[in-house]
Amino acid sequence: AETAFIEERTPLEPGKAAEWSIRWFTPATEVALCGHATLASAHALWKTGRVPSDVTINFQTRKAGVLTCAPLEGDQIKMTFPVQKYEVKDST
Repeated sequence: AETAFIEERTPLEPGKAAEWSIRWFTPATEVALCGHATLASAHALWKTGRVPSDVTINFQTRKAGVLTCAPLEGDQIKMTFPVQKYEVKDST
């Protein structure tokens, strides 16, 4: 089971996304990415009023890039992951 630790990066500016840092840990180590803990963190920030419920949150990670959580209708959350570039290698 992972635990998320979040920290506000910059004060919220009107008309802009909220900027937070996020890291995830198991009892033994830090992990590179945990989607469920990120969704839970966004939900907690909106429900506690730390971030207005209509504001998108950008989570800066150490290893996975920026994860964006946007509020949708009915308590749904859209999370956008960074695109990983890949190269196709010729196997012949």
